[in-house]
Amino acid sequence: MLEYVKRELHDKKSTQNQQDFLRELENHITCLPHGCTIAGSEKCSACKGACERQKSLFEYVQDRPHETETQSLITKYTEVVRQSTIRILSQSFDALAMQQDCFVDFDNIITAYLKKHLSTTIAGGFSDRKRSDIIDEIFAALLRTAKDHDKPVRNKIAEAILYDYRQHADMLYRFNSSIGRFEDIFARKLGTWKQYKYLLNRKPRENDIEYLKSMIDSLLRQMLEERQAEYYEDGMVAELSHRLAGRLDSIQQLLFTTHKLLSEEKLNIHVWTMQQFCKRMEDMQAVWDKKNKSSVSVLNENKERYVQIINTRLQHGFTCAAEGQIIGQHLLKVTQQKAITAENMEKIQTVGSLVWTTNSQKVRLKYFKHLAEQVKDGQTDAALAHFLSPAKQIESWYWYKATVDEYRSELFGKTFARTFEQEFTAVLRKVENAEDSDEILSVTKEYASGVEYLHYQLSSNFSYASNTNELKVMKAVIPITMKENKVKFCTFDDKLLSLPSTDAGVMSRLGCTATCYWCGALCWGQRGHETDEGETRKHYSAHQPKGLSRTRYVGTNHLVSRPCHEERDETIVSFGEYTGIPWQKAKENHFSDWSFDKHHISKFDELMRWFFQELHYSIATDSESLKPAIAEDLERYNCTNLSYDDIMSHVEQEIN
Repeated sequence: MLEYVKRELHDKKSTQNQQDFLRELENHITCLPHGCTIAGSEKCSACKGACERQKSLFEYVQDRPHETETQSLITKYTEVVRQSTIRILSQSFDALAMQQDCFVDFDNIITAYLKKHLSTTIAGGFSDRKRSDIIDEIFAALLRTAKDHDKPVRNKIAEAILYDYRQHADMLYRFNSSIGRFEDIFARKLGTWKQYKYLLNRKPRENDIEYLKSMIDSLLRQMLEERQAEYYEDGMVAELSHRLAGRLDSIQQLLFTTHKLLSEEKLNIHVWTMQQFCKRMEDMQAVWDKKNKSSVSVLNENKERYVQIINTRLQHGFTCAAEGQIIGQHLLKVTQQKAITAENMEKIQTVGSLVWTTNSQKVRLKYFKHLAEQVKDGQTDAALAHFLSPAKQIESWYWYKATVDEYRSELFGKTFARTFEQEFTAVLRKVENAEDSDEILSVTKEYASGVEYLHYQLSSNFSYASNTNELKVMKAVIPITMKENKVKFCTFDDKLLSLPSTDAGVMSRLGCTATCYWCGALCWGQRGHETDEGETRKHYSAHQPKGLSRTRYVGTNHLVSRPCHEERDETIVSFGEYTGIPWQKAKENHFSDWSFDKHHISKFDELMRWFFQELHYSIATDSESLKPAIAEDLERYNCTNLSYDDIMSHVEQEIN
């Protein structure tokens, strides 16, 4: 369905403005899956399958206890998918609009300069030096136009900050200044006695500030995932500001005891968050530009083709022979892009079918195996960094990205070669069978439908005659051009492929990266599950020794060996401004979005207890106030005498 509408998008872009198209698109998608008419009177296979699965599920839950809840959940899920699809296609529309505007401008500039030079010198009469000068002249003009199309993300965010933080006159100045470390926000300049009282009364957990950083990171990620955003969109700054203000009000109760965040601290947290948001959007824009192309990227990627067009025109003018060469080169480039797309899809599917990437549990075990090997070799920095900020570390897991990007199967490159040959043969046959110029142009346009960032614009001097010698020349030149230049385009180059790590589906194998406040365990749910209804929205995990998250016993500051699921309901706990609260009440009133039930993932449980056995001294050493776990506590919660080799053997079995 999505690919079909994208093809329609290419065809209709030139005849519809964005508002009209998106309105039509929304009306169409609202009818899916039951109202699908893509295949005429029949539904497409995807919508047909969705309807059948929905019917089967409704029949299964009929007259059962959760019938109403299930029907409501399906309805909500369908609406989420609809809105997500509309947003994705809207983004594609924006990219295509930019792309087509660029191509039209570029083609017009090239044509204008060529006509100027061909008016003074006959085609074929330009020296090599003169052709080189003309190419440089044209590309200088193209680059100026490309830069006019692009506007840096930072500038867009700065404009939004000026408007959305207009009550803070110096907000933009702060945004453009460097805060430095996040911790510096809380380094207050107070007198000695006031400073002592502040530190005495506040008594935050050792990792309170790190937890706040993690919350901000999670907030950013959640907003972008809910928006299905791939680049900066208007309204993001206002939404982030509103969400952050609300989250600071609620999280302050967890992180701080008697002391409240000062207005200056809150403002600087907003500044720091906007700076992190800007960095993330610049990175996302770079990925978007690589995949969807900025104007300058479009120009750079098409430079060789434009040089070929310019040289062809300077040699043959605006003739059918020249048009035939240009069309032939264009069809070769489209054929190459189709083969690249097929290879990209094959590569992503291959990565997703690896044994250890089939689900997030296996990926997590692979991740922790990687950390455990380093700890075993005496290298604890990476593991300590993880347990201090789990979400951030696993999201930026370089090894995972490098591994999926560098993976090569036995079929690597074969899909590209097979697709290229099939597409080349098919389009060549259509050109050779074309009866007139209109049919040749139709073949050229139809063949490129659905292929982004490749554009062919007909020369205004092109002859539409259907039975002329010029048409015969063009029909002969296109196949000759394609056959003579085929080797250059059919040669496989893996540098042209996309990286699997840029695919949302591949990265979703990391799972939900929400972390438990008490023990720092990562949630085992799939990404986005917190938007579900009922129990499935809750975060759940194989909870680990709390000391890994720097949780300590009040009064002694020794790290806690006990995992969350071993905590008794009547145990008194303290957090933030809350002291002396029973664990049961804390779970129900303050951590209701988490499940603290025991999970029987023994291999993972053993591994986490081994990490605490190996790292609790290092965790305490890194802190000014924490102390290592006491021996009795370690023994009581089975964090002693754990065998690395036995645990790794079990982990290997699970992964493989």
